[in-house]
Amino acid sequence: MDNLLLTQGWRNYIWKQLSDTNKNMNYSTEKGITISGRLTNSLGNNPLTNVNISMAIFDNENPIYRFTNTDSTGKYSFEAINFTGVKTMVISASDKRNMPKGIISVDSTYYSYPSITGFYDKASKYNAVEETIDKEFSQKKYNVTDTIRLKEVLVKAVKPKIKKQ
Repeated sequence: MDNLLLTQGWRNYIWKQLSDTNKNMNYSTEKGITISGRLTNSLGNNPLTNVNISMAIFDNENPIYRFTNTDSTGKYSFEAINFTGVKTMVISASDKRNMPKGIISVDSTYYSYPSITGFYDKASKYNAVEETIDKEFSQKKYNVTDTIRLKEVLVKAVKPKIKKQ
């Protein structure tokens, strides 16, 4: 491994830092998507605690069923769910007697993508457009399709004079 890294221009590693396996990550590893939300009572915004939450994701082949309870703030979550494509999901809340309970809200699963910023030169855009138009015009006028058109050529040499004998 050392020789490979050295041939690719890598050097000056601090090997103690690389061998440290107890590094703390700033984020947790995801083994699938997480569906979470909150359960509140139907009259107000008070959380309902220790209520059974069930989730079913229906598929023709392999339906997924998960169960959990709300915490002290009325929150619930189903973690490490793996599926592909469009599915129908049903979440229900019931008390210990299997009676429907409260209003279920689901946290948003939409994440905004980072914006990509960089150097943008308007002049280069217009030059590229003009160059493309000019190239197409030349191809139509001179019937050239597989040749390389050079920019202006300046000849600085002088033709040698031939002596008459």
